[in-house]
Amino acid sequence: MNPFGKLKNVDKSALDKSIAAYQSAEMDWNEAQAVAWIGNVLNEKYPPQTTLHLILRDGTALCRVIRNIDEKLLPKYHIKASSVSQALENVTFFIQACKKIDVPNMFEPVDLIENRRIKEVIACLEYLMKKCKLTFGRTLGRKFRWPARTVNIRLSLAVKGSEDLLSEIAINVTPETKIAELKEALATAQHVPEVEKAKYALFVRRPAGKSATTSTTSSSSSTTSTGGGGGGGEDGSGDAAREDLMYSNEDFWLDDNSQLGDHELDMERDELSFRKMHKQMTELIQSTTSQENVDELNAAMNTGAFTTDPTLLKGDKITLFFNNISHIHKHSAIVGDLYVTKFHLIFIPFKSNKGAYSICADKGFRIPVTSITHLLKCGGMKAELGKFYCFEIACKDFNVLKFSYLHNPLVNKQRKTKNAASASASADVSSLGAPLSDLLEKYLLPNTDSLFAWQNNGNIGGVDGWAVYDAEREYARMGIPDSKWRISIVNKDYAYSDTYPSVLVVPSSITDENLKQVFKYRSRGRIPVLTYKHPVHNTSLIRCSQPNSGVTSKKCLEDQALIEAVGMANPHSHKVIILDARPLLNAVVNQVMGKGYEKSSVNTEIRFLGIENIHVMREAQDKLRKVCKKISAGHDKLNEKVAQTSWLKHIQCVMVGVMDIVSEMVLNRNSVVIHCSDGWDRTAQLAATAQVIMDPYYRTIEGIEVLIEKEWLSFGHKFEQRIGHTSKNYKDDQRSPIFLQWLDCIYQLTCKFPLAFEFNNKFLHIVYSHVISCCFGTFLYNSEKDRKMALVRSKTLSLWSHINYHKSMWTNKNYVPVMGVLCTSLTTTDLEFWREEYMYWNHYHEGTW
Repeated sequence: MNPFGKLKNVDKSALDKSIAAYQSAEMDWNEAQAVAWIGNVLNEKYPPQTTLHLILRDGTALCRVIRNIDEKLLPKYHIKASSVSQALENVTFFIQACKKIDVPNMFEPVDLIENRRIKEVIACLEYLMKKCKLTFGRTLGRKFRWPARTVNIRLSLAVKGSEDLLSEIAINVTPETKIAELKEALATAQHVPEVEKAKYALFVRRPAGKSATTSTTSSSSSTTSTGGGGGGGEDGSGDAAREDLMYSNEDFWLDDNSQLGDHELDMERDELSFRKMHKQMTELIQSTTSQENVDELNAAMNTGAFTTDPTLLKGDKITLFFNNISHIHKHSAIVGDLYVTKFHLIFIPFKSNKGAYSICADKGFRIPVTSITHLLKCGGMKAELGKFYCFEIACKDFNVLKFSYLHNPLVNKQRKTKNAASASASADVSSLGAPLSDLLEKYLLPNTDSLFAWQNNGNIGGVDGWAVYDAEREYARMGIPDSKWRISIVNKDYAYSDTYPSVLVVPSSITDENLKQVFKYRSRGRIPVLTYKHPVHNTSLIRCSQPNSGVTSKKCLEDQALIEAVGMANPHSHKVIILDARPLLNAVVNQVMGKGYEKSSVNTEIRFLGIENIHVMREAQDKLRKVCKKISAGHDKLNEKVAQTSWLKHIQCVMVGVMDIVSEMVLNRNSVVIHCSDGWDRTAQLAATAQVIMDPYYRTIEGIEVLIEKEWLSFGHKFEQRIGHTSKNYKDDQRSPIFLQWLDCIYQLTCKFPLAFEFNNKFLHIVYSHVISCCFGTFLYNSEKDRKMALVRSKTLSLWSHINYHKSMWTNKNYVPVMGVLCTSLTTTDLEFWREEYMYWNHYHEGTW
């Protein structure tokens, strides 16, 4: 029996497809559902509008949830958390208990105190519920009784109009007389509240053995228009099929697809997909309104007059090939061929159009597959003559590629390629048994061993980029070793810190035996070592990680002696300024978890710079990506929208910290120690930017290459994790735009001092492009040790080989060396939005800045 009853005057296939799509969707919890679940587990009733932050901020509710699962997971907690520290400890206990049952840590304790990253908290709770069901064979919570509801489904232009419209597209003929009618149909296809209620009912999963009692009443009739659009609404000129669905009281168990009865269903994702589908169809119609274009396309298809196959790089080969794909731009669509190779995704238009509105419309595009973060399926609909699919590919460099295609043998014709013999799979859209997007997902993300960098070895024109950086040579340029500083090779086999370089500079008075004790005291073994010595003032810049001091503030005598030796090595001042990049509250939270921060003393002064962690930076980047996707660079409100993302605010915060370092070392002549948590993210940003400001050598092309090798690569910035070179989990919480932010900081300096840098902004762009392309071995893996073990230097090509061989392309023609320090202070109003980088692909696809 159909649980939804008989539906009169409704296209059954369209409705069945809608129901199937809704039932198979992956639904995420919203805040109201998380609140209701906690109340259900704890057998408590919360007043309406109660927020998750209000319930969880002291951590007691979280601890009680865990103890309901198994008291052994969390033997003790603060029943009444009367202070912030006790609340932080409660949340920490919850996180530690989750780890015991393999529930990932998606947020930090301080997030609940400050009411931040609530979405991650909700995701963690949902994951916990699912994990509990899998591990313990039961779902937390009691039975829910669902009240009887009357649900009105309106399937008028929203579905039927789309189907008629697709029929028009399927045969690639859009008569001019029908265009206005089709556009009007789309314009009037409004998403009505009743549809949300219908989706609400469709997501309810009934237990085995139970059935719903349903009855239907027909509230309207429909008429089917011939040949063209979906009609005009409820005035009789088009389709307007309505049905009321009734189902009786039922008991339902809460499971991962159930919705909580007294709370509004979050349909944002489905609505977004629905609207995107209509938008894609509208754009596709607009692109074929010219009869001349339609005739040209049909002629090309009938005669086989297509473009030649793409030129492939050494070691590359085609793995998938598709005909007749529409690449959707903002106001038009380009039909062409789509190739997936081992290393690239390539789109070639059927016809090259010189003088077209954009580069893409003329030449198509070629992007590295490693730059792709994920593929989003926007929807699929069945028309009389074929299936219509839309999908979207998002990239790490703000590039968003939209495609649509018709699964239709009347339109798509098989095309033979000269590379077909070497292709792993070659297909025409019409021959696919599954949506193209499903096949693409299998081929787009390579593993580490199949990256193009392994095919791209040797050197270019005799230029060996691997010879650019030598640690001992760079320290010799600073006058090291000398009477105050020595080079230590205690970590030559990476035995004491696998994320640190093998060559370290430490005070001469500190022995390797002393260092071995400090390795144990500092997080990840990242001890305080010199990274830069000022050539005039002899002040030193030291980098490290946080101490493992814990809540008892335990000390290490060898670590204290090392910091004192740093001060003694400075002839002008024995005072050492310790700049902790984190907000103070974050440092306190880490102290509760066994880490911590230093205390001020007679010769040391501790300050906190308040730079947020990788998760906050990732959220800001996501917001910025959405802004760049939605509006053009010339939009009146661009600056306002960018400001709302807080991206420039975070850049400013880093720059303020940098100027603290510079002022202390140059003006006050104090040595400076900098660290964040582990010393490979914010620490690298601060150290590298400060050196660019203080040392003119690092403002040359050679110098900036050396600086990147030293501060980012040798000191272990986790490029593989932060960029996600081969990770298929685009929601991985270890991804973060730390290196991109640093390039933005350098861009800000080039705007402020346009003559002081030998390299131009194209240099910054090409560096980031190849950080994500994996065409070179320079940025592979997470540490110097990993790259040595993988024999990266002998098996791959350095990016610096490519850049130095084509040096003139990246050279600032107006370069005038500025000796000494660049004096600057940057506020958010002084910062420039880096349009050439973040909106590069807007220009490439749309032809506008």
